[in-house]
Amino acid sequence: MTHKRNPLLLKKQWLGLAVLAVMIAAIRLFVYFLPEVGKTEDGIVSDSISSYFPANPRFRRDTVVLRLQPFDPNTADSLTLRQLGLRPWQVRNLLKYRAANGRFRKKEDFRKLYGLTDSAYAVLEPFIAIVPVRRDTFFRDTIADSLRVHYVSRKRDTIIELNSADTATLQFIRGIGPYTATRIVLYRKQLGGYVSAEQLREIDRMPHTDWDSIIPHFVVCQDSVRRIKLNNASLERLNAHPYLSFTQAKTLYTLRRRYITISSMDKLKQLLPEDSVLRTSDLERIAPYLDFSKQKH
Repeated sequence: MTHKRNPLLLKKQWLGLAVLAVMIAAIRLFVYFLPEVGKTEDGIVSDSISSYFPANPRFRRDTVVLRLQPFDPNTADSLTLRQLGLRPWQVRNLLKYRAANGRFRKKEDFRKLYGLTDSAYAVLEPFIAIVPVRRDTFFRDTIADSLRVHYVSRKRDTIIELNSADTATLQFIRGIGPYTATRIVLYRKQLGGYVSAEQLREIDRMPHTDWDSIIPHFVVCQDSVRRIKLNNASLERLNAHPYLSFTQAKTLYTLRRRYITISSMDKLKQLLPEDSVLRTSDLERIAPYLDFSKQKH
């Protein structure tokens, strides 16, 4: 005897199977996209650090065992940084910063790492252990597209020629860092060269630099000073020198235009009126930078 299935019961069975399949698929998707929770080396689940470094589902397979440990951001390798919870792009940024001669000198400097949140820094801050370095300087030299670091001892007897030294050479002197070296070179360019190492004291916004200990390390070759040809210099050229104000530069320019040729400093002093804006001290200061040679036709 043949038994016919109830169509209504059959429909309910298929509906139940469909609902069950949807639920299974939803659970699998939820598990797949659920952010992973970090584990310590002991296998104890710890969501304290992972909550500050939210996992991206796209990189779910790129996981490491989280391990909070003392670290020096100046020397820690990429694996250690990843175990601390930093994302791969944050690690790359940190390594690029170090490769560019960047250095974390105190714990607070690590807070400036791009993408590091306040809460993440609060977790890592107790584990930051920056090791002091000896007071040596180092510079990089690229050979065959490879970066090699050379350490150069800052000896007390180091003597450098001020007008030919580049920023890297200037940093051989104790007390001169990248910023100070850049300012020294910039002011040298504005002057046309140094005629005395004492001119370093004239550099603006350097109040905390110990020039008394730095200046004895320099000698000056005045042959490399670029002088202004007074007898054919433009007003702009004269005004560009840091020792001349616009009014003083205009006075020199007017005299030159009026008398055609000024042959010497003594002649210049004779031509200036008594109430001139150029005082004797101003003339003595600018004298090493003036060339009184005759204009060529």
